Amino acid sequence: MLDAGCAYNLDKAFTLGKRLQDLDVEWVEAPLLPSEIDGYLKLAEGLEVKIATDVRPEPAQVIDPGSKGGVDVVLTDVTTGMHA
Repeated sequence: MLDAGCAYNLDKAFTLGKRLQDLDVEWVEAPLLPSEIDGYLKLAEGLEVKIATDVRPEPAQVIDPGSKGGVDVVLTDVTTGMHA
């Protein structure tokens, strides 16, 4: 598993994802900024490696891409939960 810290644009995240799936990485957490919902959809569609939300996602960051197949793993911090 790898936490990407929202550090990549779509092209770089896709390149990273391709390399990580070749290494049998379980998932990539937060490869893009949370607002890049279309990018999450493209990554989930084009990669075999699972795409995970940030550990402290806003509800819209889970509901919108999750309902469209843009995230495979929803992470949350059980001590703080999702932001209201």
